[in-house]
Amino acid sequence: TQHLGGVSVTELEILHGVLNDPAMAGRAFFYFRDPAWSTSQSTPCFICSGPAEAAKLADLKQRIRASGFPVAENLSDPKALAAQIGSDLWELIEQQYPDLDEADALEREERQHASYRRSRLGVYLGGKRSINQLERWIDAGQQKILITGESGAGKSALIANWIEVHRQNHPEDVVFAHHLGCSNDASAIRPLLARLIDTAKQQLPEIYGYSLSVPQDWWELVAKAVEALQSLGRWAQQNNHRWIWVLDGLDRLDPDDQQALPWLPLTIPEGVVIMASALECPAREILLERKCKTRTIAPLTAKEQNGLIKQYLGRYTKQLIAELRQTILSHPLAGSPLFLRVLLEELRQCGRYETLADQLAGYLSAGTIDDLYERVLERLEADGNGENVRKVMTALWASR
Repeated sequence: TQHLGGVSVTELEILHGVLNDPAMAGRAFFYFRDPAWSTSQSTPCFICSGPAEAAKLADLKQRIRASGFPVAENLSDPKALAAQIGSDLWELIEQQYPDLDEADALEREERQHASYRRSRLGVYLGGKRSINQLERWIDAGQQKILITGESGAGKSALIANWIEVHRQNHPEDVVFAHHLGCSNDASAIRPLLARLIDTAKQQLPEIYGYSLSVPQDWWELVAKAVEALQSLGRWAQQNNHRWIWVLDGLDRLDPDDQQALPWLPLTIPEGVVIMASALECPAREILLERKCKTRTIAPLTAKEQNGLIKQYLGRYTKQLIAELRQTILSHPLAGSPLFLRVLLEELRQCGRYETLADQLAGYLSAGTIDDLYERVLERLEADGNGENVRKVMTALWASR
């Protein structure tokens, strides 16, 4: 790799991308160390090898200064650099999340669900048809929609990307999303229903004031949840809105809580839309019996697989030669977005050009997505992180 005063060619490409990306305003910071620090070391480092490199580096620095991005210069040593970065990061965090410590429990829960969705945005292929279908169903007045498909097919990704599209197309609608996979509490039925009731109380203070509480008795809780749903439906109708309750991952409910679904009315109140996703489970069978409009997510096509590989790696200015790309496409699990994303994330972080073919063969020897994750853990252990892997896996084992 060629370097320019300690900056690699790939890093230069990333820098050029940042400088030309308006979305990076307020999110990119540049730091120039004092050149005297490099030359004062017993083994000089990060220095240009000649006048030509020095001129190029000076030009790059001037472009950065003229870009309008914040620049801290003449930092005396690594400790000064670390202190400046820390100060800038804390200031940015305070700007982005000024009221984080003041948020109530309901708002903190909403942020957790929103974070879960954001992690599923970005490179998303093959879902435009599904998004358009969901939009057509809702515009046509459908109130019960079920999304299903194999594990790793992209149900949560579809929901996350659909929410983004729907909020742009219909800002008047309220989309209340509950992702059962985002935390332990989120997958328990009582917190799920309590969040619905608390949200209704917050959204409709003129109706409920402080009278709507979360009961401890199970059947009272179910009745209050249904009452809250009916009130939200009336509010939506009065204001010419739709109130859309998204239940992502009903298969994560305890099996006993999937029986009958008494908290989900047979007749959905006017103004309310229920959109649920689930793997094969009792809850899914009940929703199918209730004649929900059903969207089954099929595996990615070969064209979509190829596009996902190119786009995902392209975000990090990386690519695979056609031979290796074809090797991935020939794997039986290549139609799974989850399988591809885990595999590509490993290759882009840990792939070494000289051994990439062998590394890829090792990952592709996995027969299931669980097998692939085991290879990721093996790689982490081989990289010297065995103790950290042990601590994480022990904590997972000991958790609920």
